[in-house]
Amino acid sequence: MDWLVTTRYPVLVRFGALFVCVILATAIAKGPVSALTVVVTVGAVCLAVPVLAYRAEIDAKEVRVRYAPFYTRHTPIRNVVTLAEEKTLVLVTATSRIRLWGLSPKAREVLFQGLPHHLDVVPARPCRQSDAAVSIRRHKRLTMLAALAF
Repeated sequence: MDWLVTTRYPVLVRFGALFVCVILATAIAKGPVSALTVVVTVGAVCLAVPVLAYRAEIDAKEVRVRYAPFYTRHTPIRNVVTLAEEKTLVLVTATSRIRLWGLSPKAREVLFQGLPHHLDVVPARPCRQSDAAVSIRRHKRLTMLAALAF
């Protein structure tokens, strides 16, 4: 399940956001639609922009995370106090929490080499097969509900 989160999940989320926006825009272009459809389309586009713009870049001195096309946040690696591995990799500084999803193995290696040696590492929960099965079942259920609502 870890390979899905690190390699495929960001691609699937980006493709899904783009696909939903294209479907809604096509529906609007085909003919008369209700105001609710237009509002949902604008909302989907507003949510898709940060998803498509998200990019995490790591070098030996800092972590740069682009959350939107013109909003990039720079954090020096020396400011990282704690590292936690939850559903995604989380870097904790004195003032914030930085969630990094979709990191390649090469980017993870650069990050771990640059982190301070005195860093407190919060152990991850042991990944059980039942947790993955519950998560997949929940996502399938939510997908079916979203498809029915659509």
